[in-house]
Amino acid sequence: IAEDEFNGCERLLKIEVDSRNANYCSDNGILFDKYKERIIKCPEGLKLIEYVIPTSVERIATGAFSNCDQLAKIVFPDAIKSIGSGAFYGCVNLDGIDLPNSISEIGERAFSGCVRLSKIRIPQSITSIESTTFNRCASLTHVVIPDSVLSIGSGAFRECGSIQSVKVGKSVGTIGASAFENCSSLRYLLLGESVSIIENRAFNGCIELETVINNSQLNLLKGDVSYGHVGYYADEIHKVDCQINDYCFVISEDEYKLVAYVGQGDYLTLPEGVKGERYSIAKEAFYTQSGILGVVISDKVSKIENAAFVNCSTLKELVCYSLFPPICEEDAFNSIELQECVLKVPMGRKTIYQKSM
Repeated sequence: IAEDEFNGCERLLKIEVDSRNANYCSDNGILFDKYKERIIKCPEGLKLIEYVIPTSVERIATGAFSNCDQLAKIVFPDAIKSIGSGAFYGCVNLDGIDLPNSISEIGERAFSGCVRLSKIRIPQSITSIESTTFNRCASLTHVVIPDSVLSIGSGAFRECGSIQSVKVGKSVGTIGASAFENCSSLRYLLLGESVSIIENRAFNGCIELETVINNSQLNLLKGDVSYGHVGYYADEIHKVDCQINDYCFVISEDEYKLVAYVGQGDYLTLPEGVKGERYSIAKEAFYTQSGILGVVISDKVSKIENAAFVNCSTLKELVCYSLFPPICEEDAFNSIELQECVLKVPMGRKTIYQKSM
């Protein structure tokens, strides 16, 4: 039986297999191989809302859940190794998914057309994002490409109209044609240090793009259609001047500014100065770090700009070493629940910090 043999059978309610069949079996109307290591097809007419994939399953076949338009939640086993092409194509009600670290391959169009998919964690075990994998995932808002990924295929995130920020990991060398085309809400883009090829139209139609942090060696220019239109719409392009561990700095008006964090940590300790100098934390410096839990702010930080920690809604602890609080612009910690975030300051300095708020 071909893996996509039953695709498009909209009225198929269940698949039953004789127990004596040497090659296949079924469970609750879903077709598997004999040993339940490969899930072949969930009938489109079954109308599952939630499904827990059996722990024995290692592979999800091509089109296995395609057009299961009622499916809202899927739970993956830790043993899963691959998701086939178009496996969840057209699952229009599928919401956030958490892929286990065992997965090494996600096929083309695997989640294409999952218009309600608002959140996805791409594991470090993935080395490439294939063509059109997340095409037309209209509810995705933030995308983090892990450092394990080497390439982003053509149209991978095309027409994901709600994406606001994209962080491209350290190892990505190629961003394919139309990879982020018509991501019309994209405001913030962080390019990793290995990016050397950005193909045609990769960022065409990203009309709201405000900030590009360029940690690559590419010469990106505002208003330029080269390199996939990445600079054509951008209001600001910051070329990284130096990097300390995973913290990227630019020189602006003879002052160092921390503009981005390119690591993967949950608890961050900011650098003790740049070449002995104080520095400020720039607008949206941590925009792509929606999962950070704690930050230690060095006494070398002179200023925290507006929206520096925007989107860091999980932040629960701030530690400041400076005897005097850094200058904080009004919305520096916008989106953080301040009543749930603990601020730790040097002994005897609580009153000084309170007065500065």
